[in-house]
Amino acid sequence: MSDDKIESSFLMLKPDALERDLFNEVLSYFRDSDLRIPAMTREQVDEETVEEHYSHVPDEILEGLHDYFDGEEVVIAVVYGENAIERTREIAGSDWKPEQNPYGTIRGDIHNPNSPLYWENGIAEEDQDLWERRYHSEKTLEGEPTYTLVHTADPEEDLPQEVAKKEAARFFGEEITNYMA
Repeated sequence: MSDDKIESSFLMLKPDALERDLFNEVLSYFRDSDLRIPAMTREQVDEETVEEHYSHVPDEILEGLHDYFDGEEVVIAVVYGENAIERTREIAGSDWKPEQNPYGTIRGDIHNPNSPLYWENGIAEEDQDLWERRYHSEKTLEGEPTYTLVHTADPEEDLPQEVAKKEAARFFGEEITNYMA
């Protein structure tokens, strides 16, 4: 393929992935591809990080994101390889609604009864209210899911490589961008 390019992307395993002890299972989707993970860290998310990362989100949804992220741990990784931004999103699943993604993607397998990622009710009972507001609201997060185990850089963004670098720098510090393709 002539338009293949070596690049770096951003990956976050969200609190629900860690709370459900799915760290290794989620990472296996990337290990099974030829993408590499040259940098990874586990971080506790603070209020400021949520404000910065989700600055584009309406206040009524941002409140729920604070409830979900503040004080919780996430795993942050840089993913590297050919067409890493697009391929990371393909592995994760491109739609924030898990049932809109095919089985074999991380988000699609949340609704696959044969997958270790399967979540029988799709969303924890205590989180139904937030999920319903997000799912049925016109002011959804436009591709930035809360309860979908992972977040990746979006290949549809303007300058997706710069967005991936900015997201990685938020957690690793600016120096990480010197090592990203």
